[in-house]
Amino acid sequence: MRKEITVTLNDRGNELTFRIREMPATKIERWIIKLAGALSATGVFSADVADGVDAQKAIADFLLKGGLSKLGAVTKDYDEVIQPLIDELYTCVEQKVGNAYFALTPDVIDAKIEDVRTLFNLQKEIVKLHLDFFVPGAASASTSRQPREGSEPQKPKIYPRS
Repeated sequence: MRKEITVTLNDRGNELTFRIREMPATKIERWIIKLAGALSATGVFSADVADGVDAQKAIADFLLKGGLSKLGAVTKDYDEVIQPLIDELYTCVEQKVGNAYFALTPDVIDAKIEDVRTLFNLQKEIVKLHLDFFVPGAASASTSRQPREGSEPQKPKIYPRS
C-alpha cells in the first residue's frame, strides 16, 4: 500500500489541506534520475558535493533544503528541464475542499495557492514523503536487511567535475 500524508499549510492566512500520495516506485525512480541529470548538467554537484559523498543522500539533502527553487537560478533551461520536474511532483497531490479532493495540476495551482512559500513548503512535504529513507533515523519501508557487523553498505559516489 502506498504511503499517504495529509498536510495543512498556511497560505496568507488561509489554511489549505493537501493529500499527498506516494508515487509508484518506478515513477519516482525516473524522477530522481532526471533530477540527477539536471543537477549534473547545472554543475550543482560539482560546487556543493565533496569528493566521494553518497549521491542519493546528496540529492535528498539538496531537495529537503529547497533545492528545486535554487535550480532555477543556475540553469538557463528552466522551462525545459526544471519546470517539468516540479510539475511532475504535483501529480501526487490533491487539495481537500470540504469532503472532496481535487487534483492539484500545474494549470490550477495559481488559482489555489497565492504564496510562493506555500509552494516551497508543499514541495518539501512531497519530497519528504518520497525520500524519507534518506532522513536520519527513518527506516526504509522496502527492506529489513541489515549490513553485516563490521561492514559498511556500498553507496554510489559522486565526484566533482574536473
